[in-house]
Amino acid sequence: AEYMGAGSVLDVATGRGDFVEQFIKNCSDIERVVAIDVKDGISDSLKNDKELNFEFEVMDAYNMEFPDESFDTVSVSNSIHHFKEPEKVLKEVYRVLKKGGTLIVNEMYADEDCQTEAQITAKELHHLAAEINLLKGVPHFPTYYKKDLRSLINSLNLTLSEEVDYRFPIENPKDEEFLKQITAHWTNDDVIKDLEDYEKLK
Repeated sequence: AEYMGAGSVLDVATGRGDFVEQFIKNCSDIERVVAIDVKDGISDSLKNDKELNFEFEVMDAYNMEFPDESFDTVSVSNSIHHFKEPEKVLKEVYRVLKKGGTLIVNEMYADEDCQTEAQITAKELHHLAAEINLLKGVPHFPTYYKKDLRSLINSLNLTLSEEVDYRFPIENPKDEEFLKQITAHWTNDDVIKDLEDYEKLK
């Protein structure tokens, strides 16, 4: 769907930049896009696309270097569950968002009663990845329940909020070859092979 009037955009904890790349390609009236993360993991497709008005900065989401009310739109996509103190990050997000601006939070959730089989499988895979990353010392936590996400966001006292569900179509959420590749990618990491719980994870 087309979103009008994005203006100046900040994507927080952008990772590879997958969300912000789609945002740029599907929105109009974008003046400038800045993406931040604690390390540079931006995808080559985003780096090499000279037509995109995009810049990346290494920056801590807990202490952003932008002045108050710097951006018309701020997005946080699939990242809240990576923060030890998400409340502090959201306060920083709110600080750099202009009055009357738009905050976009894109996050998977743990409620199985309203999920498809594919979504439940994706959630379980994510929880495996989170457990492995925590063993490696990388902040990565289980997905939130909807009520907890709402509580975090509502703490900002936004004037208007809208909640939308979407999913990626997957023909077979339990494709054995796909699952084998994903789990092998995580459990073959040399960093975790000597850990006490390695066999259990494997």
